[in-house]
Amino acid sequence: MNQPTFLRKIFNPRLWGYGLFWSWNLIFLAFVLLGFAPRLLPEMLQAVRADEIPTAFLAYA
Repeated sequence: MNQPTFLRKIFNPRLWGYGLFWSWNLIFLAFVLLGFAPRLLPEMLQAVRADEIPTAFLAYA
C-alpha cells in the first residue's frame, strides 16, 4: 500500500480549499433557506405593502 500517496491526497491544500468553500456555501444556503427566508421574508413583504419600508430595500436585501 502506498502510504505517502494516500497521505498526500488527504493533506492536499487544494482539496481542503474546495471542502471549506463548499461546506461554507452549504451552511450559508441552509441558514438562508431554513432560517432567514421563512421567518423574515413574510414580514418584509407585509412591511413593503404597508409602505413601512421601501421596495428597493426588499429587492436588495
